[in-house]
Amino acid sequence: MHPARPPRILLVEDSPLDAELLELELREAGLHADMLRIDQLSRVPEALAGFRPDVVISDWRLPGFSGLEVLHLVREHAPGVPFVLLCGVYEEDSNTRQVLAGANLVLRKDAMEEAAPALRTLLAPDPDAVVADDASSDA
Repeated sequence: MHPARPPRILLVEDSPLDAELLELELREAGLHADMLRIDQLSRVPEALAGFRPDVVISDWRLPGFSGLEVLHLVREHAPGVPFVLLCGVYEEDSNTRQVLAGANLVLRKDAMEEAAPALRTLLAPDPDAVVADDASSDA
């Protein structure tokens, strides 16, 4: 994330209400973000390239596709971008375990108050990278 601008969040969500609730929760917590909501799997690669998000948040279940498919596209087209899975109902099955293995974070829709602190942590600069940069400049 560039420090001079708000974080860019690509939200893959079919429910405008859920998108509004997330955006409201983030704003109320003081996390102002540029958010682009899409609801079609075919738009994910274009959004990754054009919008250049700092994080992708995807609903787990969408009409005609799943968060797992979104995760695969994110890892293919923007492998360094963190991926957050947004679940209405957490179900422990093989598909869920597959997604959890590749997701950076899982948020439940009934616990949206956890979104802002979790995203702040996820988007924070990596302190190890800063130390490595400082060490290389001393050489």
